[in-house]
Amino acid sequence: MGPANASAIVLAVALALGAVGCAPRPTEPERAGRALDDALAACSAAQAFDPKAAGLPERALAPGEPEWRACARRAVLEQIVPNSSVPELYRRLVEDDVQMTEAIAAGTLTRSERSARLEASIAAIRAAETKAEEARQQRQVQALKTQMELQRQGQEIDRINATAAQLQRTMAPR
Repeated sequence: MGPANASAIVLAVALALGAVGCAPRPTEPERAGRALDDALAACSAAQAFDPKAAGLPERALAPGEPEWRACARRAVLEQIVPNSSVPELYRRLVEDDVQMTEAIAAGTLTRSERSARLEASIAAIRAAETKAEEARQQRQVQALKTQMELQRQGQEIDRINATAAQLQRTMAPR
């Protein structure tokens, strides 16, 4: 079996596995969302602070909040940024969180305003991750098409060579 045939078999198996419903790999936005949720839950457990608790002051930091936010920022920078296609957006999110948290401590911003801005930033990050994921998938499809075309060309060359060899055998003097 030639390299073209071996590649064709590998390609066929890969396509068959995809067609029979193997669980798709989570997308980057899904992985990042889970990682963020897990990190925030771990920070809540470690710092005994719940940022969604009722009765938190609107224009002041709650006890344990600075430590919780530091933990959350560290988690984003250490766990999400290294695997992200948009690390600069996460870094900006962390910087914005620092500034907005300082503004809450100074009484110039409300907790609700910070939440709305952070949610908008996270939505923009998810959109950018989705766009990057779609571009990655398009590159994979193009690479697959290129590989299939190269295999087709290799098979055509093999067919032509076999035909030429057959003609040489039939035309050779006996």
